[in-house]
Amino acid sequence: DPGAGVFTAGRDILTDYDGKGNMVRTDITENDNWVPLSNYDIEGDWNIQAFTMFSGNYKKVTFSVVDGNGTLIAEVDNSEINSGNIVPVEKDVIFTATPDDGFRVKEWTLNDNIVEDFGELVFEVTEIEDDIFVTVEFEVAVGTDMIFDKNTLSVFPNPATSSITVESSQIIKNIRLINITGQVIKDIDVDAERATINVQNLHQGVYFLQVQKADGVISKKVQIVR
Repeated sequence: DPGAGVFTAGRDILTDYDGKGNMVRTDITENDNWVPLSNYDIEGDWNIQAFTMFSGNYKKVTFSVVDGNGTLIAEVDNSEINSGNIVPVEKDVIFTATPDDGFRVKEWTLNDNIVEDFGELVFEVTEIEDDIFVTVEFEVAVGTDMIFDKNTLSVFPNPATSSITVESSQIIKNIRLINITGQVIKDIDVDAERATINVQNLHQGVYFLQVQKADGVISKKVQIVR
């Protein structure tokens, strides 16, 4: 590197390097993923550009979907992160799986170990202390626990601000609104083909509707915005 060397604070390495100092990246495979040192509470006028793994107070979170058929996101403090990002230790990481129509969660793994008897859409790893690797696998939904015809149910508006309306060609028996931690926020008996849910007092974020009809249950992801 023609700019290599030891310099005092505030001195530019070379003119060609102006504007590129005070930057770090945490993934050696992502050449464009440079971020300011100030993101990590490191202040000063040092003109440096370096790669670091941030061992110690930060841990790496990696996640993926096995063989497709759905998506997987991860959030820390209600902000979405990318696979491979580093996270401060003792933070909670919430993973949300969204199966494609006609599929459901088959299994989760944590660091290559199967999470036994757990087929929920939301999986939470609390107070991480080490690097973690999470996967989710989907399978075809069979029997009466999932309806394949998405045209039998309409959910609108989505995103929503004050209310969500659910319409069906069949009688809706019950609607549950669930947050990303798996907590049931609303549990409403309907017995009609249409229902409106008031969400005015709910926090912004991603939720899941579980709509029960005579022939099964449909799950829909909805978003509330403010």
